[in-house]
Amino acid sequence: MTSTKLITNEFQQKIRSAFKVLNALNEKQPQQIIHLLKRESNINALTISEELETTPILIQEHLESLHAAKLLKIEEKEDQAFFSLDRDRLARISLIIKGLART
Repeated sequence: MTSTKLITNEFQQKIRSAFKVLNALNEKQPQQIIHLLKRESNINALTISEELETTPILIQEHLESLHAAKLLKIEEKEDQAFFSLDRDRLARISLIIKGLART
């Protein structure tokens, strides 16, 4: 008797990726970071923490989760990292979520 997988490895990878996105967007501060980056591009973590009035360490954690979800682009200049949104990916995710909301 042969065993067949119900869920392929490729589909499992897509589920993991979707989970990272939803997990990153599940909290208030990552949502605030996204709204800030919609208004301003290429800003560093310190500027984000000042704008949102929270600690740089906490902002860094949220930036890491947003980056893991592939929602951010990072540009290194000298010894600093500057963040901006991956607007194409965010637009695709938005369309998927809107589609799910209609069902």
